[in-house]
Amino acid sequence: MTIIIYPPTIDWSYMRQRPQHIMSQFAKDHHTVLYLNKENQPGKVWSEVENNLFTINHAQFFIDKIVPKLEEEKLYWTSWSKKIPFAKACHADFLVYDCVDDFPDWDDDEKRWIHEVDTIVCTAMNLKEKMKKIAPETPVTLVPNGCDWEFFNKFQSIHADMLEGVPSSKGPKIGYIGAWAEWVDKEIISKLADTYSNGQIIIIGPMLTSDIVNKTNVYYLGYRDYSNLPAILAYFDICIIPFKLNRITESTNPIKVYEYLAAGKPVVSTNLPEVKKMVPFVDVADTHHQFLSDIAKALVYKRNPSYLSQYAKQFSWEERYKTIQQSLVNYFPAIRKRGETHQLLTSISYHHDTFTLAHCTTNSYYPNTNLKHDPPFIGKKPQGEYQCFLKSPKENIDLRSDHIYLDFDIESTQSFTTIHVEINYTLNDINIDKLTYSTKLDLHSFKNYDFQESINYTYSVDITELVKKLGAIPSFQLKSKNNAHIRLNNPRLSIFNRTDEVRK
Repeated sequence: MTIIIYPPTIDWSYMRQRPQHIMSQFAKDHHTVLYLNKENQPGKVWSEVENNLFTINHAQFFIDKIVPKLEEEKLYWTSWSKKIPFAKACHADFLVYDCVDDFPDWDDDEKRWIHEVDTIVCTAMNLKEKMKKIAPETPVTLVPNGCDWEFFNKFQSIHADMLEGVPSSKGPKIGYIGAWAEWVDKEIISKLADTYSNGQIIIIGPMLTSDIVNKTNVYYLGYRDYSNLPAILAYFDICIIPFKLNRITESTNPIKVYEYLAAGKPVVSTNLPEVKKMVPFVDVADTHHQFLSDIAKALVYKRNPSYLSQYAKQFSWEERYKTIQQSLVNYFPAIRKRGETHQLLTSISYHHDTFTLAHCTTNSYYPNTNLKHDPPFIGKKPQGEYQCFLKSPKENIDLRSDHIYLDFDIESTQSFTTIHVEINYTLNDINIDKLTYSTKLDLHSFKNYDFQESINYTYSVDITELVKKLGAIPSFQLKSKNNAHIRLNNPRLSIFNRTDEVRK
């Protein structure tokens, strides 16, 4: 079948959300899925985590060295507009933009790149209408979120009496699973805590803001692995979606509502357009007073868990995938083809090791001062030009390694800002304890790069041929003509070796 490429937005093992679920469905349909993790990890460059689904743990190396060997047609699926331009680097034949949120920060990228997309999938009607306005010639398909129904349904008849992290209580257990973020209505949480002082308000999810409701019966348990969620839901009496109404939430189709229902839990939500479609299976409140009233009714008139769960079954990811498949066949007939990418990726393998490089920053404003304790910066500003020196590693690295990359991480704050990096090298030993801007070194030019942003946080430079020519790993000087001070986090060498063959 077709190769499906998902670029880095969320690591495979973190917060199993729509991307992971949809990619799993592609894999179950016998496509080869390449899921690129956001963070580069040492170890296997790729791993088969599900049948036909491979996580990629060094995106740039895989794109440089492996993707050109993959002969099947490639479908590139991204749920972040910022990643649309990387479809070309991945040799994609067809590009799908999965529009999942209406974040204002994404507007510019959407308008800039949307016309490179072949088809658009949207999770909410508001998003579909927005996409039709900015890309009127591009096909748009509505595919809301869903749930792993069987995974949550198996707990719908179970009630747990205890939950790790909270004391035992006879009062009602009111739970929210999701990010604790700016769009959560903290006033509702506070009123719930006051109304049910003998109960528990339990928050499960990553803390994206420090603005909390400081009540003794509000429990913030933080992020919990996806595998634990059904058991946690078994402890709740009622599940809530306490969102403020704003531009973002009015276009939100929350996965949690489907998961709540699949687990047989009654749900009370604020008046979100996408959740309102699910009345009467979900209670939707216009005001705080009505929200509290709906909670009180739900505690008295308990819903049949099986009834709620059976309703949610129609929203399984398997059912959502059927809509995706039917749409893609119309626009990308190659989705029906079969290939041999899976056999290729299971027949060869690469291992990735990293070696942190000691650095020293220098600054023209302090030409004779050693700044070895400063972070690694490059770039120019009136406060001085920063240069960064990376010392040759002290570890004994096998120079016969298949590939050697110079890696560093940059979290760019501006979309697709060109980052100019000039790289020079020296074989002479550099003393980072005494190095200053004025120090004279025997430097040789290697390459100048104009990085048009990386597919993930890591910027990678292939230095394999330079190392083989020199017969050694040199020290490097990095500098930039950008009118900014650019921080190079975690400078390191990445060493790649094939592990499926015996080195001669």
